Amino acid sequence: MRADGGRVLEVHTVGPSYHHDGYAGTRAFYEGTGFLSLHELERIDWNGPTLILVKPL
Repeated sequence: MRADGGRVLEVHTVGPSYHHDGYAGTRAFYEGTGFLSLHELERIDWNGPTLILVKPL
């Protein structure tokens, strides 16, 4: 991606205000690989909170 001019990789997952152990693990995985939590929004991907994470390339 970097070779094609990409500067940031973005992923979406269920936000932390929705308490669920499985999604907490997903967020921990992303953060452990260098993703940074950017913003939690309501109802953009589903009817609950979506956390946007980004990783500089």
